[in-house]
Amino acid sequence: MTNVPSWRWLLILGATSRVLVVAFGLLVGYLRTPDMGTPEVPSVEASYPNVGQAELLARGSRTIVEPWYRFDADWYAEILRIGYIYEPNLKCTAAFMPLLPVCMAGAQRVGIDPYWAGLILPNLAFVVGFGFFGKWVFDVTQDASLTRRACWLVVAFPFSLFFSAPYQEAFAFCLCSLALWAWRRDRILLTALALAIAGTARLTTLAVGMGLFLEWLQLPRDQRKSLWKVLVVGVSNIVGVLMFCIYLQSVTGEFFAHPLSHVGWGRMPPSWAGFVQSAEWIFERKNLGAEVLCTFGFLALGIRAWIKRGFLCGFLILFPVIQAFSTGSLMSMQRITLACFPAFIEMADCLRSRLLFRVSLVACLGLQVLMVYRYTNWMFVG
Repeated sequence: MTNVPSWRWLLILGATSRVLVVAFGLLVGYLRTPDMGTPEVPSVEASYPNVGQAELLARGSRTIVEPWYRFDADWYAEILRIGYIYEPNLKCTAAFMPLLPVCMAGAQRVGIDPYWAGLILPNLAFVVGFGFFGKWVFDVTQDASLTRRACWLVVAFPFSLFFSAPYQEAFAFCLCSLALWAWRRDRILLTALALAIAGTARLTTLAVGMGLFLEWLQLPRDQRKSLWKVLVVGVSNIVGVLMFCIYLQSVTGEFFAHPLSHVGWGRMPPSWAGFVQSAEWIFERKNLGAEVLCTFGFLALGIRAWIKRGFLCGFLILFPVIQAFSTGSLMSMQRITLACFPAFIEMADCLRSRLLFRVSLVACLGLQVLMVYRYTNWMFVG
């Protein structure tokens, strides 16, 4: 098929989108005035370590990338400075996964400024992952036009700005897309390695190993891969998480420091009580907004994918949303839905009308511009 998106097209689109998003964020930061929010008096609450990191970001060329260090990005930088600390019921570094801080530390070891690395590496990861994502989408759909629309929707999605920020989302997207692409080609060791590393970026990446196992169970016996392949991939998926928990045990004395530390942000470890609390959270009038729209929107897309494309795509969309719902808070759901990336296949399928797709694309791009403006001006967007 001549219209199949090529690696060249995918990489150019991915790279161009990241350059434009990052450049716009830097421009907004350069033009920012004191009344737009500062670490000391943010437009929306910005807690420790934002104030402490401001001093480090004011040094040398770091002032250029400073506009992208907001909220969680400062926490990742703080891990680089003080390591992992667990303080029960308080906000602390144990709440954050280690892949980005490890990459920043590695860059520092070879003479690269860690703050520059913290911005550049996630963007590079997104570009690479975007290529694997596009190829995997075509594998699943065998529809070149649908694949292109899904790719455009990924780069235009309002909260895709987090693929450009010093956050873990781009790493998780890259490694999960690589794993899914490799699995389709029976490259088991590559799949296992990608998922093992992915576990150190986001807990939501555990959905891939579980989803592949569910898909394996669903398939007729004559279409299944060997059981050992599924088991190797599934076990590998939890290796990164397990090693992180063991490390936290060694430095903080608490094996479950990571999930427990989210209490500082109003979350609880996943539980049935969390579902009840989230339901109550939704029905409070003041909380009706983007979080709720994203929650129900992606749940609907997940159900659609489960029915139309099978267990794997459906589970990959539903798991991150349900996991967040079980913690008693929908905070940051806009960003969490980036882990539900197969949902963009369903969005693209629903937007087969050329006019509707173009209108939706322009609207999404406009909202992403607004989100970048708000983020760089200390206004919480997810």
